[in-house]
Amino acid sequence: MTAVRVPEGIGPLCARLFDAAGPEFDLVTKVAEPLAAGALAEACAIPEQERGRFAEALAACGVLQDATVSPQRLATTRRLRAGLDALRSLLDGAPPGRPAR
Repeated sequence: MTAVRVPEGIGPLCARLFDAAGPEFDLVTKVAEPLAAGALAEACAIPEQERGRFAEALAACGVLQDATVSPQRLATTRRLRAGLDALRSLLDGAPPGRPAR
């Protein structure tokens, strides 16, 4: 079994997301996706000021698995490409707008 280190900020982030969601909400879009993005950002040491861009890039890459077996619309493919470029730049420290090596 592999030990997993849970980032320290996950509990407070989860509480903030539930507090902000209100009495009726979509669990996936209001809690699960932002929580996963926050946990990944923490684990990848993404700077606080880049976390919104990181979350947007993750969302843009959501169709990646489908794209390997089912053609996507051009707009979806462009959004995916932009998301991948943003993730690469955030994860390797390249300036925004320049694809990583």
